[in-house]
Amino acid sequence: MAGGAKLAEVTIQSLLAELEQARVAAQDDRQFSAAVQAIAGKARLTGLDSRESGGGSGGQFDRCETVEQVMAMLVAECGSAAQALADFDEVREMIEAYAASHATPVEAAEPARPRPDEAALALSYLRPRYRRR
Repeated sequence: MAGGAKLAEVTIQSLLAELEQARVAAQDDRQFSAAVQAIAGKARLTGLDSRESGGGSGGQFDRCETVEQVMAMLVAECGSAAQALADFDEVREMIEAYAASHATPVEAAEPARPRPDEAALALSYLRPRYRRR
């Protein structure tokens, strides 16, 4: 029985792997809500979710007082500035895809009437007008 229990053992690492598979599949299927839920699940499992860790709305960022401090903390969390930028590029792509899939098409407005030539308009005021009698 110990062998079966070992195979059925659920670990944080196995759950993280399953959530990553779910996130990738959801992102490939353009199911961004499901992808975000998988990311949130990973954050809860690793203790990075501020609601679970009791850190308030910003967690470790609560201590930051300047934009520079926030950037320094993000870079430190990602390991390098290059990795932080790569992570933000991935998030940007996800947001752009989400926005594109939820955009509401609108019809183009009618073009404005062309304005008459100002010189021709001025000359028309100078022409004598004939009155009917």
